[in-house]
Amino acid sequence: MREVAALLLTEPALLPEATAQLVTALHLEAPDTGERLAELAALVADRPALAVTTAEAVRRRGYGQPEAPEHALAAARRLAAEDGLAPGLFAVAVTTVGAQLGWPAAWREVLHGLRRHPRPDVRDAARAVFTDPA
Repeated sequence: MREVAALLLTEPALLPEATAQLVTALHLEAPDTGERLAELAALVADRPALAVTTAEAVRRRGYGQPEAPEHALAAARRLAAEDGLAPGLFAVAVTTVGAQLGWPAAWREVLHGLRRHPRPDVRDAARAVFTDPA
């Protein structure tokens, strides 16, 4: 998938298709998740609509309890520390893995921090995630 994405990235008009391929190749339980998501965020940094749709695809990728949630948590923390829209939205997307784990304190802390993010759209996205099962 990454090889296909690399080919697609040679044509700027194919950025949406390339990002879709990169998300498909993404494994949230992999140790390099944070690095890969940061690279993906950089690709869509000046494309806010694509950042939103890519973040949603990342969120869907997180379904199913990860075998190594600590890598996803580290990725969420790394992305949440950045000021940009795409990293912030990706952090919110990854943080939703916490729901599958029963919202441990570390995951709630990241989400609560995102609710104070410098970007209003990130704050809104974080506020739309509920940690109470009610």
